[in-house]
This record gives sequence, structure tokens and C-alpha cells, in this order.
Amino acid sequence: MLKIAIIYPADPMGAIPSGIDTFIRGILRWAPEDLDFSLIGVTTDTKQRPIGRWVRCNLGRGSYRFFAVASLERPGTRGRVPLVLRFLLGMLRYRPYLDADILEFHRLEPSLLYYFDHRNKNAFFHLDMRSLYNTQSDVLWRKLPGLYFWLQDRLVRRLDSAYTVHQSGTEYCQNRYQDIAHRFNFVPTWYDPDIFYPVAEPDRHNVREQWGISQQDELILSVGRLDRQKDPLLLARSFKKILSKRPNAKLWYVGEGPLRPSLEAYIAQEGLVNKAFIKGVMAAPELASLLRVANLFVLSSAYEGMPMSVIEALGSGIPVVTTPVGEVALVVVPGVSGEIINDHHEDKLSQAVLNVLANPKRYSAKAITSAVENYVPAKVLTPIYQNYRSLCVTVSSVTVEK
Repeated sequence: MLKIAIIYPADPMGAIPSGIDTFIRGILRWAPEDLDFSLIGVTTDTKQRPIGRWVRCNLGRGSYRFFAVASLERPGTRGRVPLVLRFLLGMLRYRPYLDADILEFHRLEPSLLYYFDHRNKNAFFHLDMRSLYNTQSDVLWRKLPGLYFWLQDRLVRRLDSAYTVHQSGTEYCQNRYQDIAHRFNFVPTWYDPDIFYPVAEPDRHNVREQWGISQQDELILSVGRLDRQKDPLLLARSFKKILSKRPNAKLWYVGEGPLRPSLEAYIAQEGLVNKAFIKGVMAAPELASLLRVANLFVLSSAYEGMPMSVIEALGSGIPVVTTPVGEVALVVVPGVSGEIINDHHEDKLSQAVLNVLANPKRYSAKAITSAVENYVPAKVLTPIYQNYRSLCVTVSSVTVEK
């Protein structure tokens, strides 16, 4: 059996509002029987998954071994010490033994600890790191982008394979590292159709009642961290304009983050207290139930890769209005599954939302779900699992040569 160790501050058994955590959870949940996974991460439940001890976690069709090197008490929020730094310090403190053939990283910094480890390494780039130069970037490396790229140039050459969730990022890496360009491949994100799916109108009414949403309410939903990247204040400013034309509109934010106080202050200041609500973090089944009864999903991000939240919304049968970021154009088809505005201006965003709300029949659930029919685990993850096996062949070949 091939053994893969994922090294990233995640807890797949907890509700962490992060697309990367969802991505890792999917890899583990849908893993075939010939692949054995372990994860060095952080824990959101120190009783069930204590720090400094290996535990077995059941997920999907199988299980994985989990070792926490730090705790995360309030998922979606940021402490004084960055999580990645606490994670690295925890790695150095506990030095968990990794019985693995392949080491996998979902951000590059932890791979520095394994720089001289000769086991095969795979990595995923969930952001085009050129976003460090984006004025809306909230990545700490934005203060020292030159140092980050100096480090990246050295660490990527220790990788045997790498994936990016944005095509422009793949092209960038292939051009920057031309001698190892073949190691970089694009992979889209996906949604779980067992969790995210549309419902018939009578059931939709019943679920709305359970959420306390009236049939007259036009529910606009936003899911993600409340930070500068997701730009929730852009959506709040747009929502104020939307209300002047659609008085029954309501806006629900699902998520937590450092901008929550600023967002709450804006909602109070503009008299939106009974119209805009921050619902905090939700587990996937709860979020799926809410998506099924929303009228519209909005992504107001300043930059993205291929956001899972968009694909999950489309899989739930609701249209998406989005800023022009990442790979949203692969699934958001204007006039069919939603709308893509051409810049990040609140007037453009509000007008697009108004157009969708005024023409709901234009965006049928069947057409919307068809837009993401190829973005399911069975199709997206198969090449990733096959890559592990290919790396295993490489490992075997090296062993024979020795």
C-alpha cells in the first residue's frame, strides 16, 4: 500500500472555513483502498484529537492517521501569532515521525523542514502567489514578496510534482521554471454531489421555514473568510444599493475573519441590521441546506484560485454573481449559470445581482448544475490519485537502482 503524508495546518474532522481544508478533506474522503493517508495538522477538538499524539480518524470510505502539532480554537479567526508559524513551531517541537513514501504540502513553507528529505514530494498551489502584489492581499508575505519568491525558487526544485488550481498560475510556474515545467499541472476544484444538490420547490419551501426565511425574502448568500481577499465590505456596499430596488432582499454571510468588526460596524452604521446578517462558520451539510434555499450566491473576492464555494453553490442549483477572479469563468456562464462582472466596483456588482434577481427563470437549476457536472471527485481526483501511484513507481525505481 502506498503511504502519503499531508503536511498542512488542517483538521478535516472540524469545521474550518477554508477551501484548502475542504480540498484536503475531499482527497481523504474519496481515497481509493490502495492509498494510505496520514496528516500532520492542527486540532479543533483537543479531547478527540489531542496535540502530540497519533489518532485514527474515520472519514468517507476509509480512515487516516492524524497528528496535531497545534490547536485552533476559533476557526476562521486570526490570532496574534500566524497559524502557519505556530504550525511550524509545533512541527519542530513534536517532530512527528512520518512513515510515508510521499510527502505532500498545500503551502510551501512547511516543506523547508524536509528540504533534505529524499522522499518524493508533491505540492498544491491554491493561490497564484503573484497576488502578493495585489493591494487587497492579506497574506503576510505581501510585506516581503521578494523573500517569498527567493524561497519559492529553491523549494519548488525539491518537488517531484505540483498542481495549481488556477490555469494562469500553472502557466506562470511553467514559464518561471522551464527546466521542470513538466512537473506543474492544473487541477480544478470540485464539489461533493452527495452533499450539495438542488431540491424541488415544495421541499425548498419547507427548508426555508426551518431557517426562518419567508417565501418573499430574496436571500443573497456569501460564503468565505471575512478578510481582505474575500472583500465582504464590497458586497455590503453593493447590498445597500440592491435594497433600494429589491426591499425584500436579505444578505447572509457565512464565515468568520478579521474583518467581522468592520463589517458589523458598517451594517449598523448604514441601518442594515435587519437585512444583513453574519452567521459564522457552518459545517458542509448545514451550509448545503442553506444554499439550496438561497436565491443567489455572490463572490466579491479581490483574487482567487478556483473557489470551491462557487462550485458548491452551482451544484446546489443556485446562480452565482462573481467578480472576475481565478477560474470562475470555467463554471459561471453569463446568462446561464450566473454573471461575471468586469471589475470590482460596487455599482457593477449590485447591477448584476439585480439583473439575476429580476430574471430568475433565465437561470434554471438544470442548466446551473450542468455547468459543474465535470467538477466532481470521481473525475477531478482520479488524476491526482494516479500521480501518487506514478511517484510510487519512481520510488521503486530509485530503490532498485540503489
